[in-house]
Amino acid sequence: MEDMLAYSSQVVNDSYHEAARAVFFHRAGIEIVELYVYGEGKIHTEWPNEPTPQQALDLAAGCLAGPLSQYVLHKQEVPPIPFKNFVQSADSAQETAEIMESMGFPVDADALREVRPNEVGDDYEDALAMLQIAKSSCGGLEACYEATLEKVRTDLGSWWSEIHAVAEELMKKQRLDGSEAIRAMRESRN
Repeated sequence: MEDMLAYSSQVVNDSYHEAARAVFFHRAGIEIVELYVYGEGKIHTEWPNEPTPQQALDLAAGCLAGPLSQYVLHKQEVPPIPFKNFVQSADSAQETAEIMESMGFPVDADALREVRPNEVGDDYEDALAMLQIAKSSCGGLEACYEATLEKVRTDLGSWWSEIHAVAEELMKKQRLDGSEAIRAMRESRN
């Protein structure tokens, strides 16, 4: 943890954000292509084109893990985020893109709508899209969200050593390919 002092708070936050997503996606069987933290944090994965309800729940958990990892990193309890607040946050990401376009900023709204969530988008927006796919399998959208949020809250604690190991490597190198991230996860278990 002392090594984190050598990095800006943004690099530390982004590293843990992307590391949490990488661990959750890997444990769900989603291929990790690369993750990086220069400019802003990003992760590239290979999501199924048409996820099953279970895959959609796992993907939603991975999307939520990134932002919620910040609570664990800063030694705070992960709060129970009300469903209404979650939906409002997800909706605001798409609205922001539309507002930027209306102001003349170069946003290709058609392309934005066609791109799969793993290539562009806000974590909550992506999670909401995945929960929409899974909602019939768990008693509705809100029930899916509540179950996924509880899973993320639990698994962040259970998998923190893996998340920490990936984040440490990411801070050092700024970019990891999938095999490097997986190696860091495995080594943290020993």
